Amino acid sequence: TPFPAQADRFEYNGDFEFATLIGPGVKYDQLNFVPFQPPAPNTVDNDFFRLPVKQGVFYTCETLDLTPGTDTNIIVYDQNRNGIGGNDDISPEERARGNFRSRLSWLSSYTGDAYILVGDVNPPRAEASSARSYSLQCSIGIPDTPTPTPDPNTPTPSPLPPTPLPPEPTMTPFPTPRSA
Repeated sequence: TPFPAQADRFEYNGDFEFATLIGPGVKYDQLNFVPFQPPAPNTVDNDFFRLPVKQGVFYTCETLDLTPGTDTNIIVYDQNRNGIGGNDDISPEERARGNFRSRLSWLSSYTGDAYILVGDVNPPRAEASSARSYSLQCSIGIPDTPTPTPDPNTPTPSPLPPTPLPPEPTMTPFPTPRSA
């Protein structure tokens, strides 16, 4: 069945055997969920990527540049295809803002390949899938957390009053000496 949509440059990468080799620190853009030669209009495209990892190193993979309507889900597998973890939305706060990106950070416990699966949470029909695109970037390290900045409107606490000194000890009188 011919469809007007154009599959991205990495198709076919719809399973572990055909996972696309990627490198850390490179942003792969213009990725989409257009299935390669779909046999039916309801065919779903999931994208598999293979990332070389090294034991003891933190990695972060995330989706970026989502087009309207795209809601990614990311799952990372180890070289034996055991799940390491997954993420649908970065955080509830980001989801409330309409940001449906995904991000996962992990510490590699081995040297080999990790597999990254990116899918669309609400997959479109094959003929509508060209409108759903994203970018993928994996990097070494954990993403920076924003440094809190002081609020200029926050009142500063008044200094505490000085702590009073403890009272002088009371002298215990010595017994009056008595004659023997």
